[in-house]
Amino acid sequence: MKRAFVFLGVVLVAATFGNAALRTSAQTPDLRMNHVQVLGTHNSYHLEPYPELLQIIKQFEPQQALTFEYSHRPLTEQLGQLGISQVELDVFADPGPAPLFASPLGESVAKGPASVPIAGMAAPGLKVLHIQDIDYRSTCLTLVACLKEIATWSAANPHHLPILVLIEAKDDPLTLPAGIPPAAVPVPIGAAELQSIDDAIRSVFAPARLITPDNVRGSRATLEKAVLKDGWPSLDQARGRVLFALDNQDATRDAYIAGHASLQGRVMFTSSDPGTPEAAFVKLNDPVADFALIKSLVSSGYLVRTRADADTVEARTGATARRDAAFASGAQFLSTDYPEPDARLGAGYSVVLPGGKEGRCNPVLSIAACTATTFDPPPAPTPTVTPTPTPTSPATATPTATATSPAPATPSATASPATPPAATATGTPTNPAPRPPSTGDGHAATGSGSSLPLVGVVVLGAAFAIAGLSAGRRH
Repeated sequence: MKRAFVFLGVVLVAATFGNAALRTSAQTPDLRMNHVQVLGTHNSYHLEPYPELLQIIKQFEPQQALTFEYSHRPLTEQLGQLGISQVELDVFADPGPAPLFASPLGESVAKGPASVPIAGMAAPGLKVLHIQDIDYRSTCLTLVACLKEIATWSAANPHHLPILVLIEAKDDPLTLPAGIPPAAVPVPIGAAELQSIDDAIRSVFAPARLITPDNVRGSRATLEKAVLKDGWPSLDQARGRVLFALDNQDATRDAYIAGHASLQGRVMFTSSDPGTPEAAFVKLNDPVADFALIKSLVSSGYLVRTRADADTVEARTGATARRDAAFASGAQFLSTDYPEPDARLGAGYSVVLPGGKEGRCNPVLSIAACTATTFDPPPAPTPTVTPTPTPTSPATATPTATATSPAPATPSATASPATPPAATATGTPTNPAPRPPSTGDGHAATGSGSSLPLVGVVVLGAAFAIAGLSAGRRH
């Protein structure tokens, strides 16, 4: 598929990319951002529960506990050292005045009542965590803090491939029995909360650093028509920029779209069904079951995100069928919990792009303009040489050339130094090893939700009995 577009007025667009319209130019078969395949991480902020709490959970829900047993590096290290170009953040509203997530029950169980409230969680604002009170540890505690980390790295590496930030807005309750201090009750996600996510993004990223639905839609009647007829921005135009997508595929997504036909004025793309006006990005988590569908959508022009592994299963068994299918499907964003192998699990499983660079040519949608050098780091700047006089008399001084310190070369994200078996990029995927069902991005028991009724009822009851905590110690 060879689509292309040019900016409406080079000078105008260079100054106002955030509001620019785009249109096609059939004479320029550009290398587009959807012609590339990159790695992402699932729940990119996640740190597994403390061992003390995890052991309690394992006593009552061993399979559930396994799904929590992974941790990620800080976002800066993922982007800069592991070559990650897609991250995922789970967001809870916390408007104040009383903080909802600053004193998790699990923190008191594992570390004692004096460990709460957690510094950085008391101020109002959107918080980043997986499941309140149980699986809440994060490398960046608030949405703004996470976004600033991404923005800082992006500004220092302006040649980077476009980064997709997937955001899941969460509000699932956690049910606990009578007599146990109640879990935090999330604020329901509605129009105001969704707008606050957009506002947080715009507070960190200037329009020129974003790729939004308005940028892509241009003058077309719908976003989907623009994607299918005109295509995505060229890779050169997209470098150094960030795009956002809402992970939710339910009423939350519908609330985000409401009043914004084809996502007009919105920051985030949505995972929407093909055939709807706002369809441009699609989340399909199972690359084995949806292999043919993913290939078809990629070939048509949609951006697709899938998961190379889920619930720690592949990392424990060493199974690679799901990973291989993800690569071969052509999905542009391949999400994993293991950009590096976990030595504790012994299987050596990880997901690394063949070639060890931050991206590769899409196996389903590649074009001639994509070559082995497309993902090479930019060349280092040529040192500037200026003449400086020697400390002799003016009559006899001769200029001596000295090199000034050049600006440092923009670092390029590289693949993990781990050397697991490389994922194959082509071929028909084999049948995967049996694994727990996982239809969403949450834990296996509830899909993309956050409620843990059985863990909450049994585990926390036991946990607080062991810790000797009372309801009066709940902050």
